[in-house]
Amino acid sequence: MVAASDEEDKDKICKLLCKVLQLTRGASDLKSLDFNPDAEIVTAVFEGGSRTINVACDSGTAMIRDIMNHLEC
Repeated sequence: MVAASDEEDKDKICKLLCKVLQLTRGASDLKSLDFNPDAEIVTAVFEGGSRTINVACDSGTAMIRDIMNHLEC
């Protein structure tokens, strides 16, 4: 659990979300979700290419929503 004043570990959120999405039909070809903290983007790497998702100023839950919406999961 994260206290309100603590910073969320967005890299860890991406790694765990990736594992969950790999268990689904819609994202079984997902290889990784790579968080770049400097650019505030997530790169979704698939077997056939990649997609970049802007997560600037997102909370952890907002980042999950943005990733899910962008990947149409």
